[in-house]
Amino acid sequence: MRLLGVDPGHLTGYSIIEIQPGDPETLNVENYGQILFEDVPDWLGGLETEGLDIVVMEEFKLLPGKAVSQSRSSNSQMKTSQVEGMVKFWAAQHKIKVVLQNASVKRFAEKQSSLKPSGAHNKNSHWIDSVNHVYYYLIQMELIPIKTSSSK
Repeated sequence: MRLLGVDPGHLTGYSIIEIQPGDPETLNVENYGQILFEDVPDWLGGLETEGLDIVVMEEFKLLPGKAVSQSRSSNSQMKTSQVEGMVKFWAAQHKIKVVLQNASVKRFAEKQSSLKPSGAHNKNSHWIDSVNHVYYYLIQMELIPIKTSSSK
């Protein structure tokens, strides 16, 4: 099974992860990186879709407490939701299932994967967030076990 993890935004993080169902030891991060907003269409156009089963992506939600500040910021173009739309369209064209997740799942996933960005809002952390979204999905689907304090 191959999965594409996406953390959309002005700087979009991605990861391509492969795992053999039923064998968590085969989990392999094949590729990862970050793309600027303006490069997302070309990046999507060049992605290999062969064997890609699922896109797991953080879902953009405009929270009431942040709506006013976002409308005043330089990011008022809503680039995160634009990237989300581009990825959904691309996936629909290639008949690839899209699973959306709340941003809040990353905290649990970070503990499970042991991958956590260093520093607040680290500009190099978006690919890590994409891996953690896939990791959370794999736990939800029971393709990898939940780590307990005794299994670490």
